[in-house]
Amino acid sequence: MFRPIFELPLVVSGPAIVIGLSLFAMSGLVFVRKRILPHWRVNPADSEFAGAMVQSIFVFYGIALALIAVSVWQIYSDVSKVVSEEATALAALYRDVTGYPLPLREELQQQLKEYTRLHRSRGLAITATGPAANGRNSTDRPVSGDARQVRTRD
Repeated sequence: MFRPIFELPLVVSGPAIVIGLSLFAMSGLVFVRKRILPHWRVNPADSEFAGAMVQSIFVFYGIALALIAVSVWQIYSDVSKVVSEEATALAALYRDVTGYPLPLREELQQQLKEYTRLHRSRGLAITATGPAANGRNSTDRPVSGDARQVRTRD
């Protein structure tokens, strides 16, 4: 229903949103000043109370914003750690595969490269379009069972 609106370029939608919300706020301000405020009796003491309330609200808003920033930073740090560990494990696996005999080594290295490309492109696609169904398939394993065929020296 709203899909065409979300597909507009940011250069068009950004100013349109700002201008639209500004016009809505200005029309509300004019309406309240013309229709509602004349019927109320507002004293200077009311303004002092309103000022104190606004300051209190901004304090709570600042605390909430700080906690949100800390939470986002923590999530970023956790994701960065997981990605680094996965990259290290994949590099170690690739390095270990270099010790295998030649025909199997090339096949396993190719499978690792395909696994890396697949998951990198899948991650980029999820980032671009949003999360999809989390289904597992045979490409979720880095290498096939061919590595079990290698015989070790006794």
